Amino acid sequence: TIEKTGFYADIVADTLMIQDCHDPDEAYSIAEALRTGASQVLEMEREDLQVLVIGKAGSQQCDALLVDPMPGGSGLLDQIMARFKEVVKEAIHVTRDCRSNCVRSCIDCLQTFRNSYFHKHLDRTRAADLMTEWGTLATPAHPIPPVLPKTGPTGADMPVNLAEARLKD
Repeated sequence: TIEKTGFYADIVADTLMIQDCHDPDEAYSIAEALRTGASQVLEMEREDLQVLVIGKAGSQQCDALLVDPMPGGSGLLDQIMARFKEVVKEAIHVTRDCRSNCVRSCIDCLQTFRNSYFHKHLDRTRAADLMTEWGTLATPAHPIPPVLPKTGPTGADMPVNLAEARLKD
């Protein structure tokens, strides 16, 4: 029997938001440039943060988000905010000084296999120009408190086999 099933995730994720980008090209380009700059400045992989662009109804305008997908946060966004000037400087360097001197973007500056979905939106020159214009001042809107479980699992919530116990660990 085929049954309809829905899945959802009820989580709170740490994000760095760039609000009111003019269009998806601007949003994806800025977010990817910042993520790339952060990976050069901090001890992190580019994929440790995820890029999410959310459009606004009735317009091309959207918000770009760098999302820390780790439950409770990994602390990367706090580190980015603490070293924002360095991250932006490196992001501008990556976008201005592409080794391949590409027209919009390539694997030497902003493109990766995992961001292939939005390659068409990446524009290194536009990102560099905007970051240069905006400067290196970032304003934290909310503190990012750690999210830790109040208690560990008990009874029926405990792992039922070895594989589940490894997954829990």
